[in-house]
Amino acid sequence: MPVQFRGRNTTSDLFKPGERCHLAGVYGCETCRLAERETVVQVEVEAIFPLCAECPDLDMGWRLRDAARA
Repeated sequence: MPVQFRGRNTTSDLFKPGERCHLAGVYGCETCRLAERETVVQVEVEAIFPLCAECPDLDMGWRLRDAARA
């Protein structure tokens, strides 16, 4: 079931570097996934999404893989 937060579907939307995180969890780099690499980061609420350290694409995005348990 999708999780809605401030009008965004947090399970299907991409989050760009520099955006604030509103749902803590494990996020995966979509550019790396398309290149068949596995790059994930743990992001906490109110943290800023980082750039991916593994891919050269500055126009990358993070997709929620697993929401943090409360």
